[in-house]
Amino acid sequence: MRPLIPLFFFAALLRDVSAQTPAQRRAAPQVKHDTIYVAVQGPPAVNVEAQSQWPPVVLGIAGLLLLWLQLRIMGRQTEAMNRQTAILDRQTALGEQQAA
Repeated sequence: MRPLIPLFFFAALLRDVSAQTPAQRRAAPQVKHDTIYVAVQGPPAVNVEAQSQWPPVVLGIAGLLLLWLQLRIMGRQTEAMNRQTAILDRQTALGEQQAA
């Protein structure tokens, strides 16, 4: 009985193949496919509020004030050095007069 079981399956396979017509054997099986449509969305729109303009304005005004103070100090230093040079010239002239 054991050799009959493989023969029985082989015969059943041949019978199923022979039941098909040659056109059916050549044609590809028709399969219905489910189609899934995926909607791709872009990144969400982010509304960014404009930054306040006050910090740059305040820093600009402070920078101009500091520049004005620095130029004023430099002008006073120049005047002081000019006075010092004038006094040194007078001292040199007085020293020459006393030596003569």
